[in-house]
Order: sequence, then C-alpha cells, then structure tokens
Amino acid sequence: KDLKFKTTFGGFNNNGRSGTFLPTTLVGGRNVGGAASVNGSKIRSFINENFLTYTKQINANHNISVLGGFSYQKFLNENWGGSSQSFLTNSVSFWNLAGGSVSQPANSSLTESQLASFYARVNYNFGDRFLLTFNGRYDGSSNFSKNNKWAFFPSGAVAWNMHNEKFMSGVDFISNFKWRLSYGLTGNQAINPYQTLARFSPVFTIINGVAVNAVRPTTIANENLKWETTAQQNIGVDIGFLQSRINVTADYYISETSDLLFNVQLPQYSGYTTQLKNIGKIQNKGFEFAVNT
Repeated sequence: KDLKFKTTFGGFNNNGRSGTFLPTTLVGGRNVGGAASVNGSKIRSFINENFLTYTKQINANHNISVLGGFSYQKFLNENWGGSSQSFLTNSVSFWNLAGGSVSQPANSSLTESQLASFYARVNYNFGDRFLLTFNGRYDGSSNFSKNNKWAFFPSGAVAWNMHNEKFMSGVDFISNFKWRLSYGLTGNQAINPYQTLARFSPVFTIINGVAVNAVRPTTIANENLKWETTAQQNIGVDIGFLQSRINVTADYYISETSDLLFNVQLPQYSGYTTQLKNIGKIQNKGFEFAVNT
C-alpha cells in the first residue's frame, strides 16, 4: 500500500517551411535573373518517464521515501531544401523552382539522438529535524562513442532544522532556522550528435568535362570523448523571521567543471582544422545572499 507507480509520456512535433524570392528589381536578384529557394524542416521528440516511489512512516520520528525510475528520450531533426536562379518572370515567386534555368545544389539532412537514464533517490526525515537526501543517476547518451556513452552522477545533502530543537522553543521572532550541506556531480552532453565519429563531406569536380562527385574526410574520430562533469559543494542557511514574513538565505559554493568539451586546433599539415577533445577545467566559487519579504 506504500508503493506507487507513475508513468508519463510526452511528444513534440514542429513542421516548418520557408520560401524566399529575390526578384530582378532588387539588388540581390538583379545580377542572377531572380533567385528563389524553398526550405523545410521537421523536428520531433519523444519522452517516456517511469517512477516507482515507496514511502513509509515508522512511529512519529522516522519518515523514509525511496524512488527509482527510468526515462527514455529520442530526438529527430530533418531538413531539406532547393534553390534556383535565372527566371523568365518575377511573378512565379518561389513556387516554380523548375522555371529557373540555373539550378543550385539541393540539400537535405537527418539528425537522430537518444538519451536514457536510470535514477534513484532516498529521503530520510528524523523528527523534522534532520533531513538526508541521496541521489544517483546513470545517464547514457548516443552522442558519445561506444566507450563512454554511460556515466554515473551521484549527489547527497544533509540539513539540520535547528528551529525544531528544544533550545529554540522560546525564540518566537525566528520562525525558521535550517542549515544545509550538499555535494554532487552532474553531467553535460555538450556536443551534437555524431561529433565523436569520423565524418565525410561531399565534394564535386570536373573530369573530362563531366561533373563527378566524391567524399572527403572532414573530422577525426575520437572514441575517448566523455561527459563533461561538474562537481559542486554547497553550505547554506535559511532563516525566517516574524512568522516567515522576512526570509534570509545565504550560501557558499564551489563548482568545478572538468573534462570540458572543446575543439582543439590541429596542425595544418594534418589536413584537418580542429578535433573535439575533453580538455581543461573551470572553477566558480562565491557567496550568494537573498532576502525576501
């Protein structure tokens, strides 16, 4: 009776079309006899999340809640288009690309990616005085290579609600006094699909007066790419005055992101310009204060 299951589904679909026509009466179309293009796109995504939650109260002082779940997301992005130049008339706009005597190369693309996650959380409350939270995420992204698709990100926090202690019972003008301490890791994909793979681009040339097509390598594979990871520790306090009419929050935090994903410059003789690598760290730290009333 203390176990609950919840599942959610969500979807997103966006279809778009844009058309452009530059007639000969404008500078952009005058020298080419008019220019027209039509481009279309279709963006779709799907998400499914599943949660199991168990809650239990053991006498008046002990409350525990355990959550476990799995989520799956898929993203698709399609793009296509065509263009033409040199029209007999300006009246057709972009609805008759075949009417242009100079056809431009068509374009089309398809991008797919997936993200899956297993996660768990444990909350413990002792007499509404001591609060403990532990979280764990195991995330997998198709954007990374087979060696590093999955990564584990744990976190934990503890809080002491000092206001509910006996020695605070006579302090009426303070309505809340809670200390907090936390530490955790979070991940960031930070790259687009296919960035870890060796990729090719089309090229065209003329041989014996005939146009021929081929492909050339444009990026170097990196099977060692992995998630960016941010480690953050935080200590803070929440204080409420006059029946919570005035609330003060103060925090000190240190956040360090490692394995930053950056394009690193390559020597020109390699035939490539850059390669994506995990390199460098960045640290942020400071104080945060907030007062609301």
